[in-house]
Amino acid sequence: MPIHLALAVLLMASSHGHPAASRIAESHAGAWTLRVHSDPFRQRITCRLTADRVRYGRQSLVFAFSHRLDTSDAAYRVDDGQPMAANNDEMALARLGVAVHHDDLHNPSGGLVRIPETKVRGARTVTIQIKADGPSERFKVDGLNEALTAAANAGCGSDSFE
Repeated sequence: MPIHLALAVLLMASSHGHPAASRIAESHAGAWTLRVHSDPFRQRITCRLTADRVRYGRQSLVFAFSHRLDTSDAAYRVDDGQPMAANNDEMALARLGVAVHHDDLHNPSGGLVRIPETKVRGARTVTIQIKADGPSERFKVDGLNEALTAAANAGCGSDSFE
C-alpha cells in the first residue's frame, strides 16, 4: 500500500462512539522523515517533516547549527549551483510568516539558516558556509517533493507543520 494511503487509513481510524486515541504515523522519503500526529478529540493534525538537522515549516527549510554560531552572513549552494547569500531571502521568508531573527540580542541568527522551499525543490543537497573563507557543510535534502506529497495526502496543510 502506498505511504500516503497507509497514513490516511491510520489517521481516519476511530472507535465506535468515542474518538480514537491520538495516533502518530511515520514515513520516510529520501533524506526526510514525516511524522503525522492525529488528535481525533481536538480534530486536528500536526505534522513534522525533518531531515538531519533540517526541519520544514511555513514553506521553508530551517538548517540548524550550534545556537552559539552567528549565521547572519551565511551563504548556500543548492546542489552545485552558484552561492547565494542567505540574508537575501529574508523578505521572501517574512512574507511566508517565517521569523528571520532569534530573540537573542547577542546572536539574532540563533545558529539557524532559513531558505524558502521554492529554492530547494527537486534538489539533492544544500551546502552552507557560515562565514566567508570558512568551512562548509553539506545537507541531504533529496526526497523533499515526495515527502511534501505524502504530507499533503496525509492531511498536512501549510498551517499544520510544527
